[in-house]
Amino acid sequence: MNYSKLTNIPKLLLISFLCIACSQSDAQKEFENQAFRTPQNITETTTNGELVDGGVNDPDDWRIGPDYRGLIEVGKPAYPNPVLIDDFIFIELDFGFESRIRGLRVFAFSDPNVNIQQIDEITRELSTIETLRISPSLFAGSTGVGLATIYRIVITDQNENVLTYGDVEVRR
Repeated sequence: MNYSKLTNIPKLLLISFLCIACSQSDAQKEFENQAFRTPQNITETTTNGELVDGGVNDPDDWRIGPDYRGLIEVGKPAYPNPVLIDDFIFIELDFGFESRIRGLRVFAFSDPNVNIQQIDEITRELSTIETLRISPSLFAGSTGVGLATIYRIVITDQNENVLTYGDVEVRR
C-alpha cells in the first residue's frame, strides 16, 4: 500500500472544506446584498400567522441566509401582514436546540439609501422559539403625507450577519 497517497487525503479534505466554506460565504454575501434592496412585495398573513388563501406570497420573503440554514427557521413569517400602524407585527423564529446564535438585531427601512433604522435588539440568550413583537410605529411613523407603505424588516445576529428578511405593508 502506498502511504504517501494516504497522507494526502487529509490535505484534500481540508482544501475541499475550505472551498465549500468560501462558496457559502459568497452565497451569504449575495443574500445580504439582496436583503438591503428596496422592499417590493409582501407575504400576506392572518392575525394568527397563517398564509392568506389566495393572497400574495412573495418567495423572496423570510428565506434563511445560506450560512444559517439548518440552524434557524422562520416558524411564522411577519403577521399580520398587512398590519395597521397602531398594531404589532409578530415574527416567529425557531433556533432549534443547538443554535450558535446569541442575540439578535432588527432593522427596518423603506429605502435602503435613505434611512435604515435599528428597531430592536436582543442581547440575552435566545429561547428555542423566539417570537419578535414589533411596533410598526417605530419605523413607519404615524403621520405625514407620502410615507411609504411597504417596509423591509431585516433580522441579523449580533455581528449584523443577516439571518432572514421580509417585507411588511403598514396601513394607516
